[in-house]
Amino acid sequence: MSLIEPFSSTDKTTHNSHKFGFTLTPTNYGYWKAMIQPFLTTNGLFGYVNGTILCPEPLIQPPAATGKETTAAASTPNPSYTAWISNDAHVRMLLMSTISEASFQHVQGTTSRDLWLALERAYAPHTASREFTLKTQLMKIQMKGDETYGAYLARAQEYASALANIGSPMSDKDIVMLVVSGLRDEYNPIKQNLVTRQFTAVFSELPSLLADYEYMIKKSAPEVGPAQAFTTSSSQNPSLPTDTMQALQQLVSKLGLQLQPATTMPSSSLNAVGPAAFYTNRGRGRGNNYNRGRGRGSHQNRSQGNGGFRPNPGQFSWASNQNTVYGTCNRCGIGHLPSQCPNRDPSTFRSRQPSANYADTRSQASSQWLPDTGSSNHVAPDMTNFDFAEPYYGDDNLHDMFTRTTLLMGPSDGGLYTIHLPKNQPIPKVAFSTTRAPASTWHQRLGHPHSQLFHSMLSKYCLPVSNKDSVLHCDSCSIGKSTKLHLSSSENKSSHVLDLVFCDVWGPAPVPSFDGHNYFLLCVDHFSKFMWLFPLKRKSDVFETFKQFVTMAERQFSTKLKTVQTDWGGEFRNLSTFFSSIGIIHRLSCPHTSEQNGVVERRHRHVVETGLTLMAQSDTPQRFWHFAFETAVYLINRMPSRSNYIVSPFEHLFKRKPIFSFLRVFGCQCYPYLRPYNPHKMDFRSIPCIFLGYSTSHHGYRCFDPVSERIYIARHVRFNETSFPFKAQPSIPSPSSQPDSSPYISSYPTPPTPTPTPDFPTQPPPSPPVDHHLTPPTPPPKTYSRQTNTRPTIPAFEKYSQTHQNVDPQPTSSSPSDPTPTPIPLPPTNTTTEPSQPTHRSRPSNLRQNPKQSNPYNPSSFHTTPSPSTTEPTTFATANTDSHWRKAMADEYSALIRNGTWTLVPSPPKANIVDCKWVYKVKRDQHGTITRYKARLVAKGFNQQPGIDYTETFSPVVKSTTIRVVLSLAVTKQWPLRQLDVQNAFLHGDLKEKVYLKQPQGFIDPLRPAHVCLLHKALYGLKQAPRAWFERLSSALLSLGFKGSKTDPSLFIYSSHGTLMYMLVYVDDIILTGNNNAAINKVVNSLSHTFAIQDMGPLSYFLGIEVARRGSDIILSQRKYINDLLIRASLSKAKPVPSPCTTTAPLSLGDSSPFDDPVRYRQMVGALQYVTLSRPDITFAVNKVCQFMHAPTENHWSAVKRILRYLHGTADQGLVITQSASSILHAYTDVHFNTLSAYSDADWASCPDDRRSTGGYAIYLGSNLISWSARKQKTVSRSSTESEYKAMADTVAELTWLETLLAELRVPMHSVPNLWCDNLGATYLSANPVFHARTKHVEVDFHFVREKVAQGKLCVQHISTNDQIADVFTKPLPSDRFLFLKSKLRVGPRP
Repeated sequence: MSLIEPFSSTDKTTHNSHKFGFTLTPTNYGYWKAMIQPFLTTNGLFGYVNGTILCPEPLIQPPAATGKETTAAASTPNPSYTAWISNDAHVRMLLMSTISEASFQHVQGTTSRDLWLALERAYAPHTASREFTLKTQLMKIQMKGDETYGAYLARAQEYASALANIGSPMSDKDIVMLVVSGLRDEYNPIKQNLVTRQFTAVFSELPSLLADYEYMIKKSAPEVGPAQAFTTSSSQNPSLPTDTMQALQQLVSKLGLQLQPATTMPSSSLNAVGPAAFYTNRGRGRGNNYNRGRGRGSHQNRSQGNGGFRPNPGQFSWASNQNTVYGTCNRCGIGHLPSQCPNRDPSTFRSRQPSANYADTRSQASSQWLPDTGSSNHVAPDMTNFDFAEPYYGDDNLHDMFTRTTLLMGPSDGGLYTIHLPKNQPIPKVAFSTTRAPASTWHQRLGHPHSQLFHSMLSKYCLPVSNKDSVLHCDSCSIGKSTKLHLSSSENKSSHVLDLVFCDVWGPAPVPSFDGHNYFLLCVDHFSKFMWLFPLKRKSDVFETFKQFVTMAERQFSTKLKTVQTDWGGEFRNLSTFFSSIGIIHRLSCPHTSEQNGVVERRHRHVVETGLTLMAQSDTPQRFWHFAFETAVYLINRMPSRSNYIVSPFEHLFKRKPIFSFLRVFGCQCYPYLRPYNPHKMDFRSIPCIFLGYSTSHHGYRCFDPVSERIYIARHVRFNETSFPFKAQPSIPSPSSQPDSSPYISSYPTPPTPTPTPDFPTQPPPSPPVDHHLTPPTPPPKTYSRQTNTRPTIPAFEKYSQTHQNVDPQPTSSSPSDPTPTPIPLPPTNTTTEPSQPTHRSRPSNLRQNPKQSNPYNPSSFHTTPSPSTTEPTTFATANTDSHWRKAMADEYSALIRNGTWTLVPSPPKANIVDCKWVYKVKRDQHGTITRYKARLVAKGFNQQPGIDYTETFSPVVKSTTIRVVLSLAVTKQWPLRQLDVQNAFLHGDLKEKVYLKQPQGFIDPLRPAHVCLLHKALYGLKQAPRAWFERLSSALLSLGFKGSKTDPSLFIYSSHGTLMYMLVYVDDIILTGNNNAAINKVVNSLSHTFAIQDMGPLSYFLGIEVARRGSDIILSQRKYINDLLIRASLSKAKPVPSPCTTTAPLSLGDSSPFDDPVRYRQMVGALQYVTLSRPDITFAVNKVCQFMHAPTENHWSAVKRILRYLHGTADQGLVITQSASSILHAYTDVHFNTLSAYSDADWASCPDDRRSTGGYAIYLGSNLISWSARKQKTVSRSSTESEYKAMADTVAELTWLETLLAELRVPMHSVPNLWCDNLGATYLSANPVFHARTKHVEVDFHFVREKVAQGKLCVQHISTNDQIADVFTKPLPSDRFLFLKSKLRVGPRP
């Protein structure tokens, strides 16, 4: 191979200087290739593209060693390889410079040839399908109705070029023939010229030929309207009677013509014109350039002067056409007229007549009309000039061409049919004219009717259609009338069980079942139609449930499951991989085509309807739907099926008949045999229960005890199938006497009404009352005396836990949004029974104890309050029934009006109108006492459109560390702490955008109900409301002399003439402190003039944190929030623990079974994060459980409950902020008020999942803890020194921010911050820049710690592990160690 030289700088400059005036787009690949290839070939670059200049080897191999040589020479680099790489990159760069952004997605490979082939594959793939598509498009090309000849030729050229690009070009002759054949009918003359010419035209000639033809057409176009075929006039009476006119119109309409008044001409003009002026060139098609149009005269017949017609008697004479050269005769192939052909049928000979029939307008007294039926002779020297023309040899009767209906009957006179009108009736001058339109045009005129209706209208009403028999396809109908097609019945039959199984998931149920199920999976065997129903709590359970079903079915029926058909729901997507791994075919129904899975869909309906019927017959509460549906499946499987030839699915599958004597009425009263489980011989042998179906695991019955709400499985059961206990139970009393203002009634099923968990056991809620007008009354069952020591104890074979707050949905008179109904009264009992204590049965000593029944999690408990009188309504209809909320809404509306929040304007067209709603909140203090009822008008900001009615939305809020710093300074300096609350804070913000709001519900202006509110002020719920309020407040504070902090935008500082004040802003809650009480009062008064400021006095309750005073110190406590959290978690009576986390069981991903309620886990952990604002002792434990939010397990939930149990025992504790600067940190710390001290620690590789370390720090201002953190590091550390050094870097970053904050607060620092670390390696690393061997892999940004130390802005010191306070933020500790470090965190009890 010859040596390849790299391109010189001159060559590259020459190549790069070439200016390409085009770029490659998705539509011009052929043009691009035709332009770029010559350039590459000319410059000797195309060899790199087509592969002729191959890439040489990178190394030059030495010659083989000879026998005398003991070692071979080493390989040397190949200079040609380096040159080739450089040259190829240059060529690739040239190609890429000509590629547009739209085509850049196809840039692939590393060489120029890779790029060339990638573009070729993208735009000119050499495939048979591509060639077939392009040739088909070219062969079927047709010129569109509104398409110009230029666009038509360009489209044809595009197809031809694409064929040439893929290596299958068509000849120019074929292209011309296909293009000419696709021209519109108006180009027929030039079509004939191009087809009959001796030499075939080339494609490049077509544009000029068509342009010349277009010019000739425009030049010869007539300047007058269509010629009138018939005219008549009457000088005596120009009017025509109405009945005659109507009869004439009806007759003309049958002929497919139109009746139009003729133009009146002077009699002198008529006499001068003569009959030759009314000859017309009518034809059944389009003639040549001089005889074209229907009823339109020749261009040469139009007079150029005097405004009239100039007769030319010899124009249509036979002699004038004797020397004309005609086309080929269609009978013998010789060039003469077909009418002169000697081979024609003699019977068709007719005498020569003038080539035009006319009606003389001078015969004004004639009462005959001579219509042009299209069957008479026409003005044309040659019939071949017409596109569609054929001789007529029938009788003299006139028929409809399509329906064959007789319209007129002969005789005819010279080819014209006479219409006899009543005599002596003057007829005005009228004219008949019509234009036949294509079928597609009539289809559009009639509003796109159905094809059958359309063709019937064409025939019935004789609509003038030019191409009635053409196949009509309308794109608009396909787009606007698209419907689902009829699916034929499937002929697929399965021959064995499990050949095909249909599956689908039903749900979610609006009412969770008795045991917490919300869905069920239904599987139907196609062969036997047997069904299996599996209740599910979540859709994600489908994967494990179906795997168990496959294992069970294949084991039971000794065959393999072959095919499964489902939809493509998210619950079935994970199964595809499982099916592929075991060879099961997964068939899917098309998107939004549930009918393809109709077998299981119809079974869904059958099961649900049967289950609801079973529940209706016995008034079974809706929370037992699971048992009703399972019973429905049990029964349907045993009923004959038409698809199984009147054999039940059970018999078809198991080859034996079902036992019907085992069946009982669902929901009836039953008495299970319980004697073997009685503690002594005097106990009753049974108790009244309710039959809820058949056990899926036993050959027995489910018996529900309504007292203990347990379900027992028993075989020996006696039934009373005429008594239904659920019907006999009374209804639940209404929680409110107010009538329901809503006119709507919720249909089945409705969600249950949650109630707070009672502190004492209650009677289970009864079912809804029965309408006795529809159902015959059933006598109540006999009441039995239930004594504590006589009730038999029954073991639960199937145990279902049920909480008392999940009551049945009851039709009450209160609002459905009221979440706290009144307590349910107990029914009357015997005098020997305790009225408030339900009977509990003791268990025999030989049986294990029942597991502890905890109340299931109820999400609604997070939004409820203990007392029904303080319920927060969720709808206006509910709130409007209470005087407290009506007054609250009136106060809010008055405040909005006083503030000038809006003005009523007419609704502008096309404007975005934002809706609004009322939101209600009960305001409480730190003791839970109600302070006021607050109603707030909130805009539904989710309807706003960005860029139209809002732009920026972010609003800063004060940081928790800033709050603790300011509180620490105020307590240390004994400054007053004032709390302010801005009423309707967001209403003070000015809006810059135009926002339109609907009038609030209940306050619609009766005089202007259609008007809308044009907002001038911000409103709660608007996306820009927080920012608008903050800007307004900032402007007011700046005008008072405050300055905004750069470290925390929500902190404002006033410093002037020895007066120093700090203001913390958290939306509408404000804390104000300073060294001048008079100045503070002045600021409050000034703000009161601008805003509705409520002075709350000394700081006591801020952001849910109670500020309790103990002498000169304060304690930040969240006792109320913690107690509410424990009630929500049902752990208010749990046993406390001494520490928040255990040291024996480290948490990791997937360390146990998945937790069944991830939503509850996330809500509880999120609530615990807020507790860390005042409880640093739980920071590490909360951070740990936060790491498993995406996939919590049972072990993780146990860890959360341990944190709650720890808080239960320490709810009265909080963060202590003291005035004294005495040190309790460790023995050798010299703490001063103006000193920052930090403690940093890390637990190396503590995470068992990713082996990343956990870092933490604690920062003190004097002796007060102001900042702390516990978090997992973002990268893996190779040593403990590295992890400690990274933790130090995070601590130094926080220290730097605090120093800046204290400088803005005008707090001088007496010394540089001290950073205490218990790792000697990290301590030395921060001060020794030469310590490189062990830290060269550490990121550079961590070394700013060393820079701080070198500048003297930080002092890093070593501390023993025993005194390391940050140890509590990095790992779980034993109780003694934890309690010791907790005391250093300044967490103590409140007074």
